[in-house]
Amino acid sequence: MKNCTIFIVDDHEIVITGIEAILSVEKEISVIGTATRGREALEKIVLLKPDIVIMDINIPEINGIDLCKQIIEKIPEIRVVFHSSFIDEKTIIAGFDAGAKGYVPKNFKQKDLIEAIHTVYYWNLYLKGIVSEIIVSNLKKSNSKSTSSTNKEELTQKEIEIVKFISKGLLNKQIAAELNVSQRTIETYKSAILKKLNLNGTAELVVYAIKNSIIEI
Repeated sequence: MKNCTIFIVDDHEIVITGIEAILSVEKEISVIGTATRGREALEKIVLLKPDIVIMDINIPEINGIDLCKQIIEKIPEIRVVFHSSFIDEKTIIAGFDAGAKGYVPKNFKQKDLIEAIHTVYYWNLYLKGIVSEIIVSNLKKSNSKSTSSTNKEELTQKEIEIVKFISKGLLNKQIAAELNVSQRTIETYKSAILKKLNLNGTAELVVYAIKNSIIEI
């Protein structure tokens, strides 16, 4: 991994200081900015264009979920990793559907955050520990009826290939480049796949991929 630039968003200075201390010993990682409020964060992130944003969800002015959407809308290449004390199903799913590439609870071990940074830097989703357990167990229950009659054999090879790319966290334009097709084509494929599988959004599609052994975590 080449020099990876990080921006930290949290409304508690002590948390920012703690993350900076953890990352300061990593030679390939550098913190280029911080913010404690939503609008301030958005302005700085657009200006600095970090590789990765480590962000809380409960922040003033713009909550983390909405801020994540706005960041990715403005600069799709930025990867967001949520660093939050919220570990309920609804919030975690909302985080990934907003475009986040990772979710690290605040009761994390230091190595978890470093691993998350390395993982999302290469456009892979970081789904580990309690986050993966919550997503898989809860969505498996909620989707059991809608996906019980659907398996990966019902997808075409091209659709399976696209599901793998989506589950790894690649953007539509990145998948298009990999497959040498237009971004609109990938968007059409994704909509068709979600409709075929009776799923809503990326988070549920990732769970489907895990349950059907299309990807492993």
